[in-house]
Amino acid sequence: MKEELNQPIIIIPKSVYNNDSLTKGQKMIAGFLVGTAVNKGKKKIIVKNEELKNQTWFSKSYIKKTLDLLEQNNHINIKSHQNDSCVILIKSFPKHLKKIEPKQELTKKKKEQAFEKWRELYDKKRGKKRAKKKFMKFVGKEVSVEKIIESTKKYNKHLKISNTETKYKKYPATWLNQGCWDDEYETLEKNKKKRVKGQFYRPKR
Repeated sequence: MKEELNQPIIIIPKSVYNNDSLTKGQKMIAGFLVGTAVNKGKKKIIVKNEELKNQTWFSKSYIKKTLDLLEQNNHINIKSHQNDSCVILIKSFPKHLKKIEPKQELTKKKKEQAFEKWRELYDKKRGKKRAKKKFMKFVGKEVSVEKIIESTKKYNKHLKISNTETKYKKYPATWLNQGCWDDEYETLEKNKKKRVKGQFYRPKR
């Protein structure tokens, strides 16, 4: 059994919260279990008593009593025991909550691939070495790849709408160094009065 609780969030379902037969501590333990299930995106989880003890600060006997009580109240279903672990099915799983994706650190290779994709999109092929250095520095720490890509698309559209020549477009490294991914760009064309077929317009005097 390799799964274990790893700094789970606490989510106390309404059915548990409103259960007057449970103490605050027991509701907290239930919240840890549900939070772990939501974090993993599945109802059935493997729980190590020692891990649960370290994270809730309750004794093993109190935890065992709580698990039995939660099962009696139909909040969980203890499927099996093995050594100091047990498989628990969370029956009070919040349906409206989605799995919380853990933040993954970008590897150097993935950053380099993302840079090539971004450079192709940015279109101004100047100062590649300096731009790459800035990209590797900021992406994954101060800004995500998704935000960089989305902001660059808006920047390109803004330049197109404002009829800005490519030679006036910021150098890639400059755009990154100035944190231009946080800038707001005008991406909507101004409404132009269109001539409708069969309709005549009288010029203003």
